[in-house]
Amino acid sequence: MYRPRVIMDRSSPVPLYYQLARQLEAAVQAGELAPGTRLENELELAERCGLSRPTVRQAIQHLVDRGLLVRKRGVGTQVVLSEIRRPIELTSLHDDLAAAGKDPRTEVLELGPAPADDLVAKELGVPPARR
Repeated sequence: MYRPRVIMDRSSPVPLYYQLARQLEAAVQAGELAPGTRLENELELAERCGLSRPTVRQAIQHLVDRGLLVRKRGVGTQVVLSEIRRPIELTSLHDDLAAAGKDPRTEVLELGPAPADDLVAKELGVPPARR
């Protein structure tokens, strides 16, 4: 169970929940809070930091919303396993498979003109195939 050292600046214009959230986030990013580490419960953290429980709950929810923490009933609040970061880009299945070390191939099974049924001919604006 992790009990972070938290310093609150009550004279700051920054909301107290956000100050707490930033300090917890910094501990996660610095590796002080390893993935899977449980935080102390809201009541203990609130009492130790001199904050109200709703303020602590808001700070934790902020980090849950950002994907850094997860709440599990019966387990408590834990640091999430590190995210998989992948650049967002539009790629084809072929490119994805090739990047994964696979050898994707395309095989043409048949190539040539084919008769159009009535519906296809209408959509293409061509005469239907003769039967």
